[in-house]
Amino acid sequence: MFQFQDIKERSGFAQHKLISEAIQGAWFANKTAPGVVFSSNFKPISFVTLALVLATVCPPFVAAQPNDANCLSD
Repeated sequence: MFQFQDIKERSGFAQHKLISEAIQGAWFANKTAPGVVFSSNFKPISFVTLALVLATVCPPFVAAQPNDANCLSD
């Protein structure tokens, strides 16, 4: 349930550290990164971009959590 900042309370959707790290690494890693160069396209982060991040982060998270067959479930 990495998509919530507070997993127990299910609050702070899309504010978990994994999500912000993925966005930072993919689009804001340095001064010439796409998120910096085209910053107006990332204010705010679009739902499409967020969906891509969630889809990308989910599979490695599931592999690390073998007891949870679906990273978006309980």
